[in-house]
Amino acid sequence: MAGLLVRCTEYWSRGGLLLAVLAAVCFAMWVVLLNLYSRLREEKACEPIPQLRKDLTVLKALVSAAPLLGLLGTVMGLVQTFGTLSAGGGPTNQALAQGVGRALVTTQYGLVIALPGLIGIGVIQRQIRKVELVHAVRKIEIGRAQ
Repeated sequence: MAGLLVRCTEYWSRGGLLLAVLAAVCFAMWVVLLNLYSRLREEKACEPIPQLRKDLTVLKALVSAAPLLGLLGTVMGLVQTFGTLSAGGGPTNQALAQGVGRALVTTQYGLVIALPGLIGIGVIQRQIRKVELVHAVRKIEIGRAQ
């Protein structure tokens, strides 16, 4: 167990500050996703559609931000690597590995965050369509009753 903790700490330190930002995006994405899902499952068509769509837009923005932040980490890692190369005196293997490691870690983390988020968006969109259908059926039934 201690070995796993050491590996996680090393992974986190390679990503730098940007990995903390990605973790915050990940947390916010899951909060919004689970909140939307639970509201759609529990209330079953009681909530107004515009509010659900607004929250879905927030979810889409968070999911879209994750790979872009990962890409930013890639650029930052490569800039660090090329800065090491251009500093003269010959680059050390450790300095090169740190830059490339940062580039790969943030990209990986951004993609790992975004993929389940995309699946969640699909599930939420399907649930919203079901709610819209229920609303439409209720309107028809009310119209017939009058």
